Amino acid sequence: MTNQHFNDAGSLAPLYLGLPVWQHTTWPSQWFGTPDARQQGLEYYSDKLSSVEGNSPFYALPDEATCKRWYDAVPANFKFTFKLNQQISHTDNILLQQDKLEEQLLVMRHLKEKLGLLMLQLPASFSPERLPELAQFMARWPADITLAVELRHPAFFNKGSAEQRVNRLLKTHGVNRVMMDTRALFSGVSLSEAMTEAREKKPRLPLHVWASAKHPVIRFVGHDDDTLNQRCLAPWVKKCHQWREQGISPYLFLHRADNKNAPWLAHLFITMYNTAYPEWKLPDIGVNQQRGLF
Repeated sequence: MTNQHFNDAGSLAPLYLGLPVWQHTTWPSQWFGTPDARQQGLEYYSDKLSSVEGNSPFYALPDEATCKRWYDAVPANFKFTFKLNQQISHTDNILLQQDKLEEQLLVMRHLKEKLGLLMLQLPASFSPERLPELAQFMARWPADITLAVELRHPAFFNKGSAEQRVNRLLKTHGVNRVMMDTRALFSGVSLSEAMTEAREKKPRLPLHVWASAKHPVIRFVGHDDDTLNQRCLAPWVKKCHQWREQGISPYLFLHRADNKNAPWLAHLFITMYNTAYPEWKLPDIGVNQQRGLF
């Protein structure tokens, strides 16, 4: 079953559902169903899900040939999502990285209509004092590429003037706010070394749910205990459907501390969504439910 069914929703706006990566050494045999899928990971992945949160351009930009190969590997309605390179986002002034930005935009445009959005992930050191810088960055952003911004400074999460200012900027420029949901990850006790490591690395910030533009982005980080995942995913099932009814297309990316288990978290969300809205069923992504990963 192809991911086209995620978007064959009639009057509902599309939902773009994905994982942080499109390949893992265990997936060919344990998810895709054949060890031969190892060299065609993107093709198999994009037949199951409708987007991916690509992290690799954060560290190094792909070349034109790679982007064209990615474009050819996925269905027509698949949407790539990539982070802007760290030389743009993690610098003292994002406005001074215009050459690097133009380089990334040029190569990303080879994905054409299959480029969903680009994410500017700002570090915790990006404080409210730098909002004029962000405002200029957004004002210069090209209209043909969708932008989302992830903020990590605590002042942008206390419902004070800084958060109000940044939310006004996002709405004014039609830029999406990225919502990082780590509630499940930090619930209960850690059940694995991978979870403990994830807790040390992932931000623990309040979750403020708000669509500043047409493509809100949710980065959900799950727990090893599926009961906790279910509790924290339930509001997203309702909110994603509500947004779709309003003509808003959310991007939901599902993480696990060890991402080999991320497809089973996606399966959980799909099961919950289909139970709540059986008339708008999302497709089964073909995971082996007998693995007992949860």
